[in-house]
Amino acid sequence: MNFCILTSKSSWFYLYKRKQIRKIFKKNIKIFTDPKKVNLNEKLCFVLSYYKIIPKKYLNKSLKFIVNHESNLPENKGFSPLFWQILQGKKKITSTLFIIDSKKGLDDGQVIIKKNYYYDDTLLYDEIKNKQFENSIDMIKSYFKKKKYKMFTPKKINFLRRRTNKDSEININKSLKSQFDLLRICDNNNFPAFFIFRKKKFLLRILKEK
Repeated sequence: MNFCILTSKSSWFYLYKRKQIRKIFKKNIKIFTDPKKVNLNEKLCFVLSYYKIIPKKYLNKSLKFIVNHESNLPENKGFSPLFWQILQGKKKITSTLFIIDSKKGLDDGQVIIKKNYYYDDTLLYDEIKNKQFENSIDMIKSYFKKKKYKMFTPKKINFLRRRTNKDSEININKSLKSQFDLLRICDNNNFPAFFIFRKKKFLLRILKEK
């Protein structure tokens, strides 16, 4: 299993999971945050939680950039597909592993694997991210098993915009029940849920009783 990983320096994966992935694969896997620094000798680079579009000039035929995208591509192309789907109330999420193709558009390329994963509807942000990490590792391991996987036919093709802090706003005129999925995909530290009342901003942090 000779490969490296490309991720964003601000990503949850880079901040909290670098040591863990090296323990899992029992080797000093190189983790890059800039595609121009990826050595062509690596041959294979898995793209996990990378928030930018890789420039075409870095896409070389001798180096495969393989993306794990949490959607049934070409449905839900774009940004934060996992959280947008959880916000819609989905528990079964399809992950797609594909090779980036410089001649095609965003989130297009040869599909290698599609697998379904289940996210319990009571998981909060950190639990969701842990589950996402576990599933990403499983997708990497599945790549090296060299077996055929069932391909799931998408219902539609659409593009998801990037989520921002503004997407954490709670509508105080709606019920808590109707906004629970929004609450649980908010990061208590970096982008907590909030609402505006009497011209003041109030923060909401959600915790699960232990």
